Amino acid sequence: MAVVPKSVNFQRIEENFGASELKLDDEDMSIIDNLGGPYRYTHGGAWVGEVSPYEFSDIWEEFL
Repeated sequence: MAVVPKSVNFQRIEENFGASELKLDDEDMSIIDNLGGPYRYTHGGAWVGEVSPYEFSDIWEEFL
């Protein structure tokens, strides 16, 4: 799973870095593994276009 946090608020940035210390045990991983999916909240169209250096194959492995 990949998440890219974004903030301009210093306190929120510190909180985001704190997530690097997050530890998931086997039960947590099992719950995540059984969620199904894939789930996407954006299809990537905002990063692909005439002036973009990216293609969908750069974003989603299904296009490879």
